[in-house]
Amino acid sequence: MARKKTTPPTQIDTPEDPAAAKRDLILKYWSNHHLKEPVPMCDLPLDVIVTVMALMSVGTETDKDTIKSANDYYQGLYPDHDNFKDFLISAFNHNAIIVDVDNSRIPDFTDDGKNYYIYKVNYLPNITWGTDIPIETVRSPSKSLDHIHSLFMKGCWYEEWTDQLLYLWEKIALAECIEYANNRASNYNFHQDSVKLDEICKSLLKTFSVSKIHSMISSAFYNAAAFQQTDECTSYRHALNTIPGKITSIASKSPSQIKEWDRINQLPRSEFSLTLFHKILGFERDNGFYDCPATNYSAIAQRRLDEFVDPRGELETSKISLSLLAHSIADNMVMLQYRTDIGLNEASSLEVRAKITALMDLWMLVSEIPIKDVPAIVEALGALSQSFSEQGFDFVPTGYQWE
Repeated sequence: MARKKTTPPTQIDTPEDPAAAKRDLILKYWSNHHLKEPVPMCDLPLDVIVTVMALMSVGTETDKDTIKSANDYYQGLYPDHDNFKDFLISAFNHNAIIVDVDNSRIPDFTDDGKNYYIYKVNYLPNITWGTDIPIETVRSPSKSLDHIHSLFMKGCWYEEWTDQLLYLWEKIALAECIEYANNRASNYNFHQDSVKLDEICKSLLKTFSVSKIHSMISSAFYNAAAFQQTDECTSYRHALNTIPGKITSIASKSPSQIKEWDRINQLPRSEFSLTLFHKILGFERDNGFYDCPATNYSAIAQRRLDEFVDPRGELETSKISLSLLAHSIADNMVMLQYRTDIGLNEASSLEVRAKITALMDLWMLVSEIPIKDVPAIVEALGALSQSFSEQGFDFVPTGYQWE
């Protein structure tokens, strides 16, 4: 009986997994992202520092040591939460944060892998606060927050931040005023002109605190709602149009005649405000809410400047001192070179080597810069090494890396 011919199975190409392909695109495009140099604190604007600290304060996922996606908590970060993305973009553009590619999900990136959704990806801090800080510490949200906060508790402040304080304070204050106005509008079923209210509140913040502006806004909406119920009111629009004028009218009074308002439960203090005024400026009271930005920012900043010694000046002095020390050590080694040129014996070689070792120990005691990175010392050591070698003697003890 003839055997039946069998047809070999047709090979079918398995389609590539789309998720795996996208992951490859992401990893390829972002492969060097983690190599970005950390940015010194003193080189960053104040709003970027506040943004990163606020993110680390409420968004740190401790088990993975990452700043988790802001999707779940961004509404508590800043009063005008829809525009918080502007601060995130600024922090990213200043390299103060980087995307944590390893802990972000594939859908957090666009299909080509090159862009990301700002509220969906995870982040890592990229701010350094001194020389030779290990990258593992810089990129740890929990460790970075502790170190940066401790610097502010010691009075850290840079002169460049003084005018930035006014700008940022007024920006937060304006957002709190508009947020409160929106709340009152919703409560009374009004839809106010936010552009006009923006202009009024910006002007008022030159003289009044957010607390007092809230009281003006509250009175204006209450009066508009009451007016709407009277025969004098001709329409909804008529009542609505009384709000800006009423706020301006109340503002014409003496500041001492205007009541202070407290925050309402529906609008708790934002992490942004808490970070700036409590964690950075050290206030226990809610000063950002109860004090006027324009009339208080300068004294606050000046007090910080009076208390804080800018380490950049100390660093420059330190660099100069180390440079002088390096040349002094090199000069001493040159003098020892003259001694070796005369001729070495067993005793004198040990004596010279001990002096060289003492000079190298001195450098390593006062500086974290490796000897191999100090040209003046390396040059002197090279000449000494050659002289020792030519005369058949060992040079420096094992363990001294200078080449």
